[in-house]
Amino acid sequence: MVVGGAHHRGLTARDGTGVRVLLLRFDAPTRVAGTAWNDVRNWSAGDVPWTAAANQLLNSDAGTTALPLGAGWSQVGARAALDGQLLDAFNSGVASFDLDLRGARRHRVVLLVALLRAGGDVALQAAPLEVLVRNSANVAVRSVLVR
Repeated sequence: MVVGGAHHRGLTARDGTGVRVLLLRFDAPTRVAGTAWNDVRNWSAGDVPWTAAANQLLNSDAGTTALPLGAGWSQVGARAALDGQLLDAFNSGVASFDLDLRGARRHRVVLLVALLRAGGDVALQAAPLEVLVRNSANVAVRSVLVR
Protein backbone atom coordinates (compact mmCIF):
# COMPACT_ATOMS: atom_id res chain seq x y z
CA MET A 1 0.00 0.00 0.00
CA VAL A 2 1.17 3.51 -0.79
CA VAL A 3 -0.02 6.35 1.40
CA GLY A 4 0.47 9.83 0.03
CA GLY A 5 0.08 13.19 1.64
CA ALA A 6 -1.47 16.24 -0.02
CA HIS A 7 0.08 19.33 1.50
CA HIS A 8 -1.66 22.71 1.63
CA ARG A 9 0.72 25.64 1.79
CA GLY A 10 -1.85 28.38 2.26
CA LEU A 11 -2.39 30.41 5.41
CA THR A 12 -6.00 29.33 5.87
CA ALA A 13 -7.30 25.77 6.18
CA ARG A 14 -8.77 24.10 3.10
CA ASP A 15 -11.65 21.65 3.01
CA GLY A 16 -10.58 18.45 1.26
CA THR A 17 -13.84 18.31 -0.69
CA GLY A 18 -12.96 18.49 -4.36
CA VAL A 19 -9.31 17.60 -3.81
CA ARG A 20 -8.48 14.60 -6.00
CA VAL A 21 -5.34 12.48 -6.16
CA LEU A 22 -4.25 10.12 -8.93
CA LEU A 23 -1.29 7.73 -8.78
CA LEU A 24 0.45 6.59 -11.96
CA ARG A 25 3.14 3.93 -12.28
CA PHE A 26 5.90 3.55 -14.87
CA ASP A 27 7.99 0.40 -15.10
CA ALA A 28 11.35 1.02 -16.77
CA PRO A 29 11.47 -1.33 -19.77
CA THR A 30 15.17 -2.22 -19.58
CA ARG A 31 17.79 -2.90 -16.99
CA VAL A 32 20.55 -0.33 -16.91
CA ALA A 33 23.97 -1.19 -15.53
CA GLY A 34 24.39 0.68 -12.27
CA THR A 35 20.67 1.50 -12.18
CA ALA A 36 19.97 3.94 -9.39
CA TRP A 37 16.58 5.01 -8.10
CA ASN A 38 17.71 8.64 -7.92
CA ASP A 39 19.08 8.95 -11.47
CA VAL A 40 16.60 10.81 -13.72
CA ARG A 41 18.17 9.07 -16.75
CA ASN A 42 16.13 6.03 -15.63
CA TRP A 43 12.90 7.98 -15.94
CA SER A 44 10.79 7.77 -19.07
CA ALA A 45 12.41 9.65 -21.94
CA GLY A 46 10.80 12.61 -23.72
CA ASP A 47 7.40 14.11 -23.02
CA VAL A 48 5.14 11.99 -20.84
CA PRO A 49 2.25 10.58 -22.90
CA TRP A 50 -0.42 10.76 -20.21
CA THR A 51 -1.18 14.44 -19.62
CA ALA A 52 -4.44 14.52 -21.61
CA ALA A 53 -5.67 11.31 -19.95
CA ALA A 54 -4.61 12.53 -16.50
CA ASN A 55 -6.45 15.83 -17.00
CA GLN A 56 -9.64 13.90 -17.73
CA LEU A 57 -9.12 11.49 -14.83
CA LEU A 58 -8.63 14.36 -12.39
CA ASN A 59 -11.20 16.79 -13.77
CA SER A 60 -14.14 14.52 -14.64
CA ASP A 61 -16.78 13.82 -12.02
CA ALA A 62 -16.53 10.07 -12.67
CA GLY A 63 -12.72 9.98 -12.63
CA THR A 64 -12.53 8.09 -15.91
CA THR A 65 -11.09 8.53 -19.38
CA ALA A 66 -11.02 6.65 -22.67
CA LEU A 67 -7.59 8.06 -23.48
CA PRO A 68 -4.52 5.81 -23.08
CA LEU A 69 -1.82 6.62 -20.54
CA GLY A 70 0.94 5.43 -22.88
CA ALA A 71 3.35 2.52 -23.10
CA GLY A 72 4.73 1.40 -19.75
CA TRP A 73 2.32 3.60 -17.75
CA SER A 74 -0.59 2.37 -15.63
CA GLN A 75 -2.99 3.78 -13.08
CA VAL A 76 -2.62 2.50 -9.51
CA GLY A 77 -6.11 1.90 -8.18
CA ALA A 78 -8.93 4.39 -8.55
CA ARG A 79 -8.62 8.14 -8.21
CA ALA A 80 -8.79 9.13 -4.54
CA ALA A 81 -10.80 12.01 -3.10
CA LEU A 82 -9.94 13.82 0.12
CA ASP A 83 -13.56 14.57 1.04
CA GLY A 84 -14.04 14.93 4.79
CA GLN A 85 -10.42 15.90 5.45
CA LEU A 86 -9.17 19.31 6.51
CA LEU A 87 -5.88 20.43 4.99
CA ASP A 88 -3.78 23.17 6.51
CA ALA A 89 -0.13 24.05 7.06
CA PHE A 90 0.14 21.41 9.81
CA ASN A 91 -2.18 18.65 8.54
CA SER A 92 -1.82 16.94 5.18
CA GLY A 93 -4.64 15.19 3.42
CA VAL A 94 -4.12 11.44 3.09
CA ALA A 95 -4.73 9.28 0.01
CA SER A 96 -4.08 5.50 0.00
CA PHE A 97 -3.44 3.27 -2.99
CA ASP A 98 -2.87 -0.49 -3.18
CA LEU A 99 0.46 -0.99 -4.96
CA ASP A 100 1.63 -4.49 -5.79
CA LEU A 101 5.29 -4.71 -6.83
CA ARG A 102 5.47 -8.51 -6.76
CA GLY A 103 5.37 -8.68 -10.56
CA ALA A 104 7.96 -5.95 -11.08
CA ARG A 105 11.17 -7.12 -12.72
CA ARG A 106 14.34 -7.08 -10.65
CA HIS A 107 16.90 -4.31 -11.09
CA ARG A 108 14.35 -2.02 -12.71
CA VAL A 109 13.22 1.41 -11.66
CA VAL A 110 9.51 1.88 -10.94
CA LEU A 111 8.29 5.48 -10.97
CA LEU A 112 5.29 6.54 -8.92
CA VAL A 113 3.78 9.82 -10.07
CA ALA A 114 1.19 11.49 -7.86
CA LEU A 115 -1.09 14.02 -9.52
CA LEU A 116 -3.27 16.42 -7.56
CA ARG A 117 -6.29 18.56 -8.38
CA ALA A 118 -7.42 21.13 -5.84
CA GLY A 119 -9.68 24.11 -6.29
CA GLY A 120 -10.14 23.91 -10.05
CA ASP A 121 -9.48 21.92 -13.16
CA VAL A 122 -5.95 20.79 -13.95
CA ALA A 123 -4.51 21.51 -17.40
CA LEU A 124 -1.22 19.61 -17.51
CA GLN A 125 0.73 20.03 -20.75
CA ALA A 126 2.97 17.36 -22.26
CA ALA A 127 6.58 17.79 -21.11
CA PRO A 128 9.38 15.61 -19.76
CA LEU A 129 8.55 14.29 -16.29
CA GLU A 130 11.46 16.11 -14.69
CA VAL A 131 10.12 19.43 -16.05
CA LEU A 132 6.56 18.71 -14.85
CA VAL A 133 7.78 17.87 -11.36
CA ARG A 134 9.88 21.00 -11.08
CA ASN A 135 7.32 23.37 -12.59
CA SER A 136 3.94 22.11 -11.39
CA ALA A 137 2.59 21.93 -7.84
CA ASN A 138 0.19 19.29 -9.19
CA VAL A 139 2.92 16.69 -9.88
CA ALA A 140 5.19 14.73 -7.54
CA VAL A 141 7.35 11.70 -8.25
CA ARG A 142 9.08 8.95 -6.30
CA SER A 143 11.29 6.30 -7.82
CA VAL A 144 11.86 2.81 -6.47
CA LEU A 145 14.61 0.38 -7.45
CA VAL A 146 13.22 -3.16 -7.36
CA ARG A 147 15.84 -5.62 -6.08
